[in-house]
This record gives sequence, structure tokens and C-alpha cells, in this order.
Amino acid sequence: SNGVHEGTVAYERGNPALDTETSLNADLLLRIQTTKVSAEFNAYVNRINNYIYSRPSGEFDPGSGYQIYNTVQGDSRLEGFEAQLEHHFGRYFHVRAGADMVRGRNLSSGTPLTWIPPLRLMYGLRIEPDSAGRLREIYLELGGNTYTRQTRLDPEETGVPGYTLAHFRVGMKIPYGRRGIMCDLSVHNLLDKRYSNFLSRFKAYALDQGRSVVLRVGVDF
Repeated sequence: SNGVHEGTVAYERGNPALDTETSLNADLLLRIQTTKVSAEFNAYVNRINNYIYSRPSGEFDPGSGYQIYNTVQGDSRLEGFEAQLEHHFGRYFHVRAGADMVRGRNLSSGTPLTWIPPLRLMYGLRIEPDSAGRLREIYLELGGNTYTRQTRLDPEETGVPGYTLAHFRVGMKIPYGRRGIMCDLSVHNLLDKRYSNFLSRFKAYALDQGRSVVLRVGVDF
């Protein structure tokens, strides 16, 4: 490739001399499961020879004004973890929390890899009463995700501030004859936070999605 890509707002320049990637990966997984608590922790290290990725060049195409991205490679290492925890308080209350993070480095150039997401924290509370009148399978869920600022940047990469997004969900099943109607209402970015996702190619030009509301209705057959 060697030209403008409107979908990524970039001028992409390929490299016909790339070598084949090879990798060696090590994983460690720990899991705990009881009647009230479930937890999981996964750590990994991935060494990749001739890792292929897109890197901003710091130059701009005079015709389109888009930044030029070069396809490059180098011996690299990716290391990170994923963790999840869920605790059940009695029959009705469920608390969950989680986190994940990855670090990437080009060992050939000594610079951080591009497009590596920052630390993410996830948390939420779910309430599941048995019923309310004729309503069944009721649930109420409130949670959020926190994305920290990525500080390990390639010299030519653009960073964005950290941010937190809140989410809300409620659902229930309404009896209807021998069948039922399932209704779910989801609100993403509940507080209408203004933010840019670090992994978005549009982060230097536009904000990500604001508050969105989704209503789903399903009928048993």
C-alpha cells in the first residue's frame, strides 16, 4: 500500500521487504472458584521476532494533509496481565471488578510500540431480585470503566487524557400467555463524557461516541 486511507485518516506506506514474524509465548493462569467468589488472574509474556506494526512518521502528505504511517518491524516484547473478580452477596447482589494492561517495546529500536492500550479498570454492581408482581428475571446493573493515560508512547505517537465511562442496564421478563417478552434497556456513557479512545485513528480529529441508549425486546417462541 502507498496512499491515502480515508477510513483511518492516514497516508499508509507499506513495505515489500518485510520478513516473516515468529513468536514465543508464556502464560500463567490462576483461577479460584467458590460458591460466593470467582477470581481469575492471567499474566503473559510474548517475544515476537520481526514484529510488524504501523508507526507514525511525523511527516504529512501534502496532498491530503494526513499524517504518513510507515509499516515497520523489529524484535519486540509484549507483556501484560488480565484480572477478574466476582463476589456474590446472598442471592441478589453481585459485585464484579477487573483490570487489564499490556506493555509493548520494540527491542531493536528501544522505543515503545505504537497502539498499545493503557491500563483499564472495570467495576460494577448487579442486583437480581426474584420478581416484582408479574415481572420475572429482573436485573439492575450499574458499572463503569476507567482508562488511564498512556505514558509509554512512541516519540511520534499522540496521547490522550484518561477518562471514566459509566454504564447502566435494566431488564425484565413480562409474562405473555405461555410465553414471555424480555425487555432490556442499556445506557452507555451515562454521564455523556467527552473523550477520545487512545486506540482510535480519529483521536486527534474527533471525539468518540457520547451517550447512547439501546432498547432490546425479545419474544420467546
